[in-house]
Amino acid sequence: MGEERGTINTLSAVETRFARLAVLLFVLCSAYDLLLLAYVFSRIDLAFWLIPTILCCIVIGRNLRCLMSNGPTIGMAPLALFSLAPASIAATWALTPLYLPWILATIVAVFSCALSAYFACWFDKLADACHRESRIANDAVLVVLGGRIRDGVPTLTIQQRLKVAADLWKESPQRTILVTGGDTPDGSTTEAQSMYRWLVEVEGVSKTAILLEPHADDTVENIVFSSELLREKGLASRQFCIVTSNYHLYRALEIAENQGVEAVGVGAPVPATSSWQQWCREVMVSRAKR
Repeated sequence: MGEERGTINTLSAVETRFARLAVLLFVLCSAYDLLLLAYVFSRIDLAFWLIPTILCCIVIGRNLRCLMSNGPTIGMAPLALFSLAPASIAATWALTPLYLPWILATIVAVFSCALSAYFACWFDKLADACHRESRIANDAVLVVLGGRIRDGVPTLTIQQRLKVAADLWKESPQRTILVTGGDTPDGSTTEAQSMYRWLVEVEGVSKTAILLEPHADDTVENIVFSSELLREKGLASRQFCIVTSNYHLYRALEIAENQGVEAVGVGAPVPATSSWQQWCREVMVSRAKR
């Protein structure tokens, strides 16, 4: 599941605890950025001042857009810290060296730049998994990893995964789509059932082309339970093709390999309202799982 939920060991449990802290960090970092840029406004060249100001506003704007559209997420925290770099660099340029505010601004700038570089390296690793070309067999099983369901409807992130799977099925109707995901938080349905309905009613996929795995609570179980279901159905010899969000594909393929499941993958695009936060969030999860 690209967006785990339910138990204390899943990412959503972590988000429930720390999402508000991420928002608080976002507010504090944004206030720092704006105050610092206002302070150095008259001390440096206008053109040089505009560059960090625009960069800060872009990052702050992305976090605000995510907050308004999707609610708080721990993925906002790294972005908030990234925004410290341009404002702090501008301050080190404008302030007097060895003066306390200059020293503090320099420390913050170094920290933020180092953190940004670290995440950039991981972004490259995650993106590499999406760019690998894999030949999808004409009779492959397209295993769509589940995630957050709101009021019985898949979120935009999950809808994108389903659209990719439906398009692949329409290219070759011999393929089978397997949707995997357990109970939703309110217990009214399962992720698999919600995804099944979306595929049939919105994407026009034949009911007979879809298998449901309604028990998995995280990415490991998504892959393990789906593999077991395919063995039960006599489909174990077919190609196992994981369909998930682009940011999540690296970890999903790594888990499949660790579980002894030979798989290829296809990455689905992520909605623009939350794409930056999702990628930051995935780096945090990938490191936490190691």
